[in-house]
Amino acid sequence: MDTHNHSCRSARCSAVVCSHHGSGEAGDSRVGNTNGWVCYPDFPDSKGNDPMCLDESWQKWMDAYMAQKSPQITRIGVSYMIAPGGAWGSNTDPFATGEKPDNQWGFDGPHLMIVVPNPDALKGLPTDRSSGAPFVMYAGTPYAHIMVPMTSQANGASKPKSSASR
Repeated sequence: MDTHNHSCRSARCSAVVCSHHGSGEAGDSRVGNTNGWVCYPDFPDSKGNDPMCLDESWQKWMDAYMAQKSPQITRIGVSYMIAPGGAWGSNTDPFATGEKPDNQWGFDGPHLMIVVPNPDALKGLPTDRSSGAPFVMYAGTPYAHIMVPMTSQANGASKPKSSASR
């Protein structure tokens, strides 16, 4: 595990940066953490450049996701993936590893993510990633969360040409 402070614009902002072990397994991210934020440089098993930073609620979500268990979220959480690049994935199946006719496979460029304690509160919100507006990813699952695109993704804008599976 790599742990070192990550400098932010504010001198008070310090997060732990962790590497991933094989198959996307994250290292222990709590060592030396001073503000509850954890950053991962990239998921080695996914196609694309997808580093991310997670607050404490999102770290709980990620731990549950990696263990394929339902997340136990007690407060709203924020995460961001704003580096140039992005990643391919399913909009409906949290554990999909490739495109299928029914899993809404697509590209997500830089974005914010918001998780809420009760995923049922997201029912009825838009789920269309192609509009360029915020949408719910993994609707109807315990992993449902809001995606807020940081760049226009409407009609495939800023989307790489390859849609190969991750």
